[in-house]
Amino acid sequence: MRETYPLKRWGIERGSGGNMTQRDALFATRDVVKPHGHLFSKAMLSLLALTTPVFAAIYWLTVPSGPWFLVLALHIVVLVAGTVAVASYFSTAIKLGSDGVLARDYFGRVRAVRAGDVGSIVLLDLYEANTLDTAPQLFVCDHDGRPLLRLRGQFWSRESMQQVIDAFDRPLTVAPESVSLADLRRTSPELLYWFERGLRMRRA
Repeated sequence: MRETYPLKRWGIERGSGGNMTQRDALFATRDVVKPHGHLFSKAMLSLLALTTPVFAAIYWLTVPSGPWFLVLALHIVVLVAGTVAVASYFSTAIKLGSDGVLARDYFGRVRAVRAGDVGSIVLLDLYEANTLDTAPQLFVCDHDGRPLLRLRGQFWSRESMQQVIDAFDRPLTVAPESVSLADLRRTSPELLYWFERGLRMRRA
């Protein structure tokens, strides 16, 4: 049986993120949903495969002439940036509670999504760009239909989405058919990120 805790017990009040030590302890406990790890691992391997030959060639060209230390500094910056990106990705998590969830995003920002603030939940399969492949998308919306929390199938499993759905006793709408981004732009643009809404929506 899943053990849950009220958000107030977590020390997270509306408009407050709590202190870092408290938040880190929360996300180290049980009932925490994490995104896929394999996708980012593949991305980092691709980054290394791309940058290693390039830097090897630049080292070969610059070591005899002297400014190789500038290349080394740049190489270190790239490796540190990659390490930070990995740590940020794997710190992303959703803590399940008895009256909502606590979400920590890629940039380390933590916010509470309370059951009382949720009006509806939408689950659909969205076509990926220029393919017939689809990925599930979960939208946890407020009473005005604006998303409070979004889980994209590229990063979150269906099992993780179901756990988030179970954390809220709210109406669930499941799209009967897969939809395209253009469909959502036309019917439900409020569900999309600003950069997904297209130039026409931004001009409106």
